[in-house]
Amino acid sequence: MNVSRRKFLAAFSASVGSAILSADSVSAQLAPKRGAAALSKRGGYGRLTWDSIYPYQQTDFLFFGPDRTASTEVTLRLTGMLNTDRSAQLFEREPQSFVLAFDASVDDNPLVLSENTYSVKHFALGKFELFISEGSLDGDRHVYTAAINRAVS
Repeated sequence: MNVSRRKFLAAFSASVGSAILSADSVSAQLAPKRGAAALSKRGGYGRLTWDSIYPYQQTDFLFFGPDRTASTEVTLRLTGMLNTDRSAQLFEREPQSFVLAFDASVDDNPLVLSENTYSVKHFALGKFELFISEGSLDGDRHVYTAAINRAVS
């Protein structure tokens, strides 16, 4: 095969240029998006990421029952988040699986939610569906959990 130095350098620089462009587009796709701006670019369940929810700990989420009436709406406060994605800790990336902890005062919300999928509304995150499990009664508070898992094996 007869390859001149000029042809080799031209082919090499073209491949390096395309590799750099590909790397930039991949890193832009993998870069964690934060806050409400990130949510507007995502649709559906995919917008519920660790980075999008984390800033809204200690804020209220409105859960609607199946009939979506005011008599079945319950306000729950997001009281904590637990990272259950070990690989995220190792590779310093956004967790793909985590648990949300919600609670509500028994006095403010006498209605106990059962394990089910609810329509949820939040002032910054918007409307979405979320499956919650009834946890327990901790003093004068109802405790609920929701598991988010996007881990791909």
